Amino acid sequence: MFTRRRAVRGASASLLAALMTMALVPFVAIAPVAGAHAVVQNAPTDSANKHGVNLASPAVVRIVSEVDGQVVCKGCNQGSDITFPLNGGNYALAFSGSGAFISSDGYVLTADHMVDYANNDQIILDFFNQAVNEFAQATGTSQSDAQTIFLQLVNQNLIKIPTQVISQKVFLSTAYTGALNNPAQVTSYDITRIVANSPVDKQDVAIVKVEAHDMPYLQMAPANSVHVQDTITAVAYPADADTGDFTALLSPASGGNVNTANSLLTASVNTAQVTGQKTFSDGTPVYETSGLANHGSSGGPVIDTQGRIIGVVDAIAVSNGQEDTRVVYLIPSDVASQYVRQSGATSGGAFMTAWTKAITEYDATGPCHFTNAKRDLTTLKNSYPAFGGVTTYLSDAQTKATAAECPAPGPNVGLIAGICVGVLILIALVAVLIFAVVRRGRKPQPAVAGGYAAAPNTYGQQQVPQIPPGMYTPPMSAPGAQPYTPTPQTGTPYSPTLPGAAAPYAAPQPPTPQPQAYTPPQPQAFGTPAPQQPAYPSQPGAAPASRVCANGHPVNDPAAQFCPVCGAPVQ
Repeated sequence: MFTRRRAVRGASASLLAALMTMALVPFVAIAPVAGAHAVVQNAPTDSANKHGVNLASPAVVRIVSEVDGQVVCKGCNQGSDITFPLNGGNYALAFSGSGAFISSDGYVLTADHMVDYANNDQIILDFFNQAVNEFAQATGTSQSDAQTIFLQLVNQNLIKIPTQVISQKVFLSTAYTGALNNPAQVTSYDITRIVANSPVDKQDVAIVKVEAHDMPYLQMAPANSVHVQDTITAVAYPADADTGDFTALLSPASGGNVNTANSLLTASVNTAQVTGQKTFSDGTPVYETSGLANHGSSGGPVIDTQGRIIGVVDAIAVSNGQEDTRVVYLIPSDVASQYVRQSGATSGGAFMTAWTKAITEYDATGPCHFTNAKRDLTTLKNSYPAFGGVTTYLSDAQTKATAAECPAPGPNVGLIAGICVGVLILIALVAVLIFAVVRRGRKPQPAVAGGYAAAPNTYGQQQVPQIPPGMYTPPMSAPGAQPYTPTPQTGTPYSPTLPGAAAPYAAPQPPTPQPQAYTPPQPQAFGTPAPQQPAYPSQPGAAPASRVCANGHPVNDPAAQFCPVCGAPVQ
């Protein structure tokens, strides 16, 4: 069986009678909301979700409401009213719950029954119990008899319970402020209004607004991001972990105990498994968890490993009229997100950006993470002096940011390889450029006269010159001839060019004899000399030619080095 306190406006007698049939709770001067309101039990931090808890804890807040009330028995004193407390005034109760900032500018997510006391019947039962106890003490009646008398009055519709909310505050945790040195350091913000909410007996979600700015906040996890058998973590303020009353919070100027203040503002952490996905009779989907919570801190966030809200603590189950803390129900993030959107809350903020970066470095495992965290946490401490919660992390990072944790960087192999490749490419480009410049500046060599050219052989030696077909090839040696050694010339060698010749000059061929017509000799005058015949191949008196050129022409000049006919070297 599941129970959630039903909402009423005013003290409806029929509903009050139904509440009276339930177990009456003893009066506690400053009590957490009792009954179906679940809280997280005191437990050590879950090491498996260290980062999520570290990131989320500064944003988790304690919500405390002061509510005054009276119990009026109409016409019970000879037609006159009897008002409890009997000495006048009001019963003053404080109700505690949990919540979390969901934006940097002061929007807080919680359970509706923690803030909407105009629609919360839980306080009716609490004030009723106080009146029963006071009546029993004043009349000497047992508490059981006093309860019976009051139930009879309820059935006669004679009991009215007017209430008034005096104050509602959001208190920052020691995860944000750091450990307090005196109660005057308690930091709180008044709830100015309920921005968006659902009825208590339905989805039980509320968004309230406080005048705070640049605060830590939690994001909502995506819909359906949690499944059966997943491990989840709750962060909240359990009543059974409180070590004193709320005077240290509500009246810090009166000299409340600082140890009590630190205890009341230090959240507890617990983990559990999702054991099922259920649906309430009103259609609200919920997560069923195993033993995640107990009384005192409804509205607390349940987070994943990234510190995102996957659900809100809502209620516990009731079995055979008794609350069963082994089963706790959570309102999932996709339901809560509907009210977040209605509220207009937006994320973003310089503090959360810096905190996320610093704590992520701190919780990392790679080299230099403590050194990096020390740097970022120091910046955060200097920028936000009120964020005392940074001190613990900063001190630890300073201790662990050693040379061994962050050794000097060695050579960057990748960078060196890249530089080498770049140098090689540069050298190759320069070589190509030089080759192109040299090739462009190289001029063609002049050809040897007569087409005579020598080409290097395979081994770089000079090959025997090849004479084109049709040209005279002199013998390598002639009988009695001396090897020809050319004498260097200072002038330009003679290279005659024959008119109309398209190829190197070839040796002339012997003329073909042509038939001549006979011409008889003419009589000559007396005393006329006879015509002289040309001397060929030699002139009378000339020495016979003993030298020839490379093309076989006779050379008469003993001092000539080139043929006067073809210009070839003389042998």
